[in-house]
Amino acid sequence: HGTTRGFIVGLVGHIFVIVCWNVGLCLNTFNALQPRPTAPQLVIALPTTALVWYGVFLATGSELQLTAAVIGALLIFCALPHLGLRLPYTRWIHQLLVDTGDYYKYGAHTCYEFELSDDLPLGIWVYHPHGMFSWFMAACHLRHLLLFDAKWTPRVLPRQGLAVRLLCDSPLFRHFIVDTVRSTWPADKRGMTKLLDRGEAIGLIPGGFHEAGVCCRGMHRAYVLKKKGFVKLALRYGYALYPCYIFGESDTYYNAQGGKKLREQLADFNVPGIMPFGQPLFPPLPKRDLGLYFVAGKPIPLPKIADPTPEQLDKYHAQYIQALRDLFDRNKANFGCADATLEIM
Repeated sequence: HGTTRGFIVGLVGHIFVIVCWNVGLCLNTFNALQPRPTAPQLVIALPTTALVWYGVFLATGSELQLTAAVIGALLIFCALPHLGLRLPYTRWIHQLLVDTGDYYKYGAHTCYEFELSDDLPLGIWVYHPHGMFSWFMAACHLRHLLLFDAKWTPRVLPRQGLAVRLLCDSPLFRHFIVDTVRSTWPADKRGMTKLLDRGEAIGLIPGGFHEAGVCCRGMHRAYVLKKKGFVKLALRYGYALYPCYIFGESDTYYNAQGGKKLREQLADFNVPGIMPFGQPLFPPLPKRDLGLYFVAGKPIPLPKIADPTPEQLDKYHAQYIQALRDLFDRNKANFGCADATLEIM
């Protein structure tokens, strides 16, 4: 980071992800194999679908046969991953995503409060905050898979970061990020239990869209008081919890606040209630005057309890929240926010 070349490569990486993300969600209207959408998703998707289809109609010169052919081709394109046709792992795309960290003035860095080894317990790596678009997932989460020698990558490191299934199944994003990097997995019960049954470490953002809605430049917030599912999973599998905080993620965008209840209701239906504003000339691009600092705290060992009681769940959930607070307080002075307070929501 700090070089013109690094900035340009990081900028290209950001634009690549933004295009795959947003165009993919638009193309998702052609994906007949999507899970059944919720009512709020339909409110957004149906007008979008109408606009996209009308756009195709206009772009083909209002020729019905040509319009039908284009839409048919898009339907096939969207269905390819579901038919078992996937692109192979592509290292240069993996490297491009990691290099998004060079876009920021102070780069992206990953720090551990412990020595990595295979003697550490398998666990669920719990990330805060979500931010608007979770840029740390590319710049930091994917980085360790390239840093270590191919002959030894600590098994405790999560190879899979979890994201909402709607995004994982979106065309372009599914084709060129999920398939080619092989490090993104659907964040639903079916997806998580499949990984845990295989004995893999996973990384997730429990706050999800609820946390995205309350993220705000200059504030440090973790939406976790009502999020206990990750603790329950860890107890069922006897996994440790690794609290992680990403300093700088909340500062990547301005996010107008207000309408808290509406944002929470939208997030309940997997609809992000966010209004991000980054670069003035292109708001989807994040601010540059910062660094991303991913700090992983020491693991919290948990017992294996097949069916934890509400009291047990509350006990270990409270233990996790305290560990997250302590992690933030121990490290905040190192990253320019010595007077900051972590707001647990």
